[in-house]
Amino acid sequence: MLTADVVVMVTCIQDTLVFMLDHLKRISLKSSVNQMTSSNLAVIFGPLLLCPSPHLDQDRRLALNFDQQIQLVKYLIDVWPDNRGQLASLRILTENATL
Repeated sequence: MLTADVVVMVTCIQDTLVFMLDHLKRISLKSSVNQMTSSNLAVIFGPLLLCPSPHLDQDRRLALNFDQQIQLVKYLIDVWPDNRGQLASLRILTENATL
């Protein structure tokens, strides 16, 4: 069972990730002006957002290679909704379903 502190921490991490993806999506939508496509953003932010824990052994850290991190972040940016209102509605539905 999760304690209240863990639930708050997980919610905080989730909110931070949502904020980052909202921001990266907005940047990618202006790529004709700023040259920052989802691919370019993923190259920069993939290894930062998905860096493996230093507590993992060397073999596991190597398994989480840069290419996979970049591909995943690119995919997330590409499929992320343009409108945060869509996401907020989804979150409200999810919260109501768990009550």
